[in-house]
Amino acid sequence: ITTGGRFSSIHTQKQASVTKIPSPSMPSKDGKAALSDVSTAVEEGTGASGSTSICRVSFFGDALSDNSTAGEEGTRASGSMSIRRRSSLGAHRSASSRNLKVLKSSSSRSLSQLHSVESAAAISELYPMAQDGILSRRTKFMFTLPAVGWYAVKYQKTSFMKQFYTDDYPRVSLGYIAFFSVLAVLIDAFTDPAMALWTDTYKSKHGRRRPFIFASGFFTLVVATLAFAPPAGLSSPALTVSGSVDQSVDPGLCSANATLIDLTTKGLVQAGTAKGYSCNPAVSASLWYGVFHILYKLCDTLGMIPYEAFGPEMTPNYKQRNILYTWQELMLILGILLGSVLPGLVKFGPDCSSTAEDGCMSYWVLAMVFGLMHLGAMLWLAICSKERPTESVDIANPTIVPTLVSCFLNRPFRILIVSDIIEAMSSELPFIVLPYITKWVIGTKTLSSGLLFSALAGLNLITRMCSVPVWLWIANRYDKFVAYFAFNIALFVSHTLLVFISFDKIALIAVLIFFWGAVYGGRFLLKAIMCDVIDYDEFLTGSRREGQYLMFLEFVPKFMQIPSQALPFVALAYAGYDPSLPSAVENSQSAGVIWTLKLCISLIPAGFIGIGAYVLKDFPMRSEEDHHKLLEGLQEHKLGKPAFDPYYKTEVAPPQFYDIEENIDQLLSHFFPNEILEAFQKKDLQVLQRKPMIWIAGSLVGCIPSVWLLVVGWKDMSSKLGASMSPVGMMFLGCFIVIIWFNTVRMLAGRKLVERKVPMEDLSKKLKQMARFTGVDLTDTK
Repeated sequence: ITTGGRFSSIHTQKQASVTKIPSPSMPSKDGKAALSDVSTAVEEGTGASGSTSICRVSFFGDALSDNSTAGEEGTRASGSMSIRRRSSLGAHRSASSRNLKVLKSSSSRSLSQLHSVESAAAISELYPMAQDGILSRRTKFMFTLPAVGWYAVKYQKTSFMKQFYTDDYPRVSLGYIAFFSVLAVLIDAFTDPAMALWTDTYKSKHGRRRPFIFASGFFTLVVATLAFAPPAGLSSPALTVSGSVDQSVDPGLCSANATLIDLTTKGLVQAGTAKGYSCNPAVSASLWYGVFHILYKLCDTLGMIPYEAFGPEMTPNYKQRNILYTWQELMLILGILLGSVLPGLVKFGPDCSSTAEDGCMSYWVLAMVFGLMHLGAMLWLAICSKERPTESVDIANPTIVPTLVSCFLNRPFRILIVSDIIEAMSSELPFIVLPYITKWVIGTKTLSSGLLFSALAGLNLITRMCSVPVWLWIANRYDKFVAYFAFNIALFVSHTLLVFISFDKIALIAVLIFFWGAVYGGRFLLKAIMCDVIDYDEFLTGSRREGQYLMFLEFVPKFMQIPSQALPFVALAYAGYDPSLPSAVENSQSAGVIWTLKLCISLIPAGFIGIGAYVLKDFPMRSEEDHHKLLEGLQEHKLGKPAFDPYYKTEVAPPQFYDIEENIDQLLSHFFPNEILEAFQKKDLQVLQRKPMIWIAGSLVGCIPSVWLLVVGWKDMSSKLGASMSPVGMMFLGCFIVIIWFNTVRMLAGRKLVERKVPMEDLSKKLKQMARFTGVDLTDTK
């Protein structure tokens, strides 16, 4: 059979026989028998005379099956056959030239044209939101619209909430803000993986994602509104004009020997209740901030994990995914623009930024508006969208720890996540300190702090929005990985240049912010690449785990953001930050405060970004053609056949279970290949207990100084500036607690393996199963 080009496989079947090929992902004996029957049915057609049809299956072209296909002309003589194909334009051409054309135009080609292995009906079932792999404008708009409201809520909170609580009403402690920033992320350490696993395994007639999307919109609306509306009584506000009204401090809010501040003279008065004084800081208001900061993180968990997991299910088309996430990036930027600019421009009621202790109205009203926008978009998506049937989804390792281990074994994902973790250690610093940068480093000599912040944020975001199509063009022209690597290098340069920000240099600052925004428009490429990584995971495991991978992508870096969430405020407190100083005067804050802010927006992020970019040099997913080969390999696995791994150039067998008892397989999935290999080589299952115990012991030792820092610094949390080491102690203590939890679960799994006296043969089978992740059969001693 000659076809003029490369093809994946040729299947011959009797014309009267139509065989439905089952998915090989289910580990049942019936499934293996069914695959065997399919193989037999395919082989029976070979050599049948006069009653067979030949079907060429190629990931680039249309199927050449069906005896009546008009695009084929065949001649048969002496047992051989020659097949010619007519192109969609009617002209005959070589496979290589046609393949190049398809690669260039695949964003507009239907999936059945690109991947004839799956029929149009099968594609419609697996990707019901796409028409044969192509997404309509309405679908793109419906999926991406929730990002507007969500990021408006998020960036109003990021840009204004901390400064509102520290500089204006109700004047909470920097120490409390740092403490609750750490605590919220530590709670995420347990809720995010659980939510990802829940949404991936949840089965209902409404789908895996839509029930959570529906419910989260209401929760977000309530939390966003109340976060900016602490009751006036919580801060015991004093009057700005001393003595005009008899205002006493509520003893329930402050201790008997609390420090009181005269708001007129800024002098300190000791103890008791007094006229015209305010307890500093407002402890109860700090608790209000902490509770709603944590609830906001839970909104993120409940709504955005299922929402982001829905994205890869929209379409498997390589370039359609680029376009979808370009739309999402534009909506995201619009949301950030609304959340970070409007609150600084739209003001009514008591001033929320410059008149301390008189309350605030405009912030919570805008937060409610943004929450309503998000609610409406989430309801539209939940009600009008469709998901793939839940019965077609199979989840391996349905517990948290094995899932985390399995995800980390995915080599392309491991490179991507390590790079992202390194960058995440400082990624939030610029956004956290930007309101303080505009007020104290640039100053308010020319423009007010709120107006300057809004102007710079608006310039940055409009530039970012305009640059998104440019980054999409680069991704389509040179491939998305090349574009993403270039994005990282450019981001390193842009942050380095921000060190030159100085007092009242508005023109220079505008240029630097413009360049930063133009670079940051390429951030969406990370999610587009992650969709391909999820496809590769399905190639290795036979399971779709979008929620868990995208949770990993968001959560693990978020966990590493703990230092950037807390340490800047601790550093500012120790440097002597004083919100009552005049901001229109150069260097009114100490040099330590000024340089802390400048380093947080420039050299510190630049250093981490540079290291993260270096890690990406080994990332293997660098071409669209390889992704097409991967999708073709997925179909080969569904036929029960081995397939070629286009990234690591090895042949990978379809997902197999090597006859390991299900419970034992689940227990062994708690461990990494090197741990199982050591136990196998030493013929000692105790190794699987000892390894986690070592980690637990080391973490318990680390908890001792962490608790000491937490306890010793607690009294300083209520000091004027909140210069306390408690948040640092909490940060380390939380990390050690997560490590202890993770390894305790693994230790218990190891104990059960020892108690059951699992044979070494099962460890050998598990290592062979893991060879698809490692690329090497570790049991092969040659």
